[in-house]
Amino acid sequence: RNRVYTTHALSLGGAVARDALATGKTDPNTVTAVLSVSCTGYMMPSLEAHLGRHLGLSPIARRIPISELGCSAGVGAVGLAAELLASASQRNVLLISVEICSPLVQIVEPSTTDVLANLLFGDAAAAAILSTETNGDGPQVLASQSCLWPDSLEHLGMRMTDAGLRLVLSPELPRLVRSRLRVTVDGFLALHALSRNDVKFWAIHPGGPRILEAVAESLELSDATVQPTWDV
Repeated sequence: RNRVYTTHALSLGGAVARDALATGKTDPNTVTAVLSVSCTGYMMPSLEAHLGRHLGLSPIARRIPISELGCSAGVGAVGLAAELLASASQRNVLLISVEICSPLVQIVEPSTTDVLANLLFGDAAAAAILSTETNGDGPQVLASQSCLWPDSLEHLGMRMTDAGLRLVLSPELPRLVRSRLRVTVDGFLALHALSRNDVKFWAIHPGGPRILEAVAESLELSDATVQPTWDV
């Protein structure tokens, strides 16, 4: 399973990274840091180390693999990249996110959670360039924040078994989202003198119908506001 993951993580990760560098008109040698994001397999050396030579990255570019943030790893890496760019030593940061979920399909005594995981998650990769040198076509990162809710660790995650990684997904998760998300988001926005009414577009993790419904209810978002996420 992990050999299959490695083969396709390198292929997909390399493809999206090359596209991002080309689209951003960024010389690979000017990338001063590279973040790789993945939780569906294991590589050591990590993904960005394998890709660096093929992409033409500088051998002294700072390498930061992120392996255990799960669904939030992509946005977490964007926040970290923005913080790195606040340092004078960083100019262009390459972010590569890859998840290869097919090898995680469970065929030995699959549980309901295993079946849900097979339905919800597929194979995909994405990459982005964050820069202080050029004005790109994408959004500007104004601020970021993460929040770990108390007593939530057992509700979502992965566990290693003899048959590979298996999803941990609690039916209590939508209830947690309904009860805690609004306070978290409102608190973050208030730090920057903003409210939910100031937000023009919401990019929400499409973590299944019940989660989307809980997010919309908690944040009082209209059907039109969450439709782009439903489309995903």
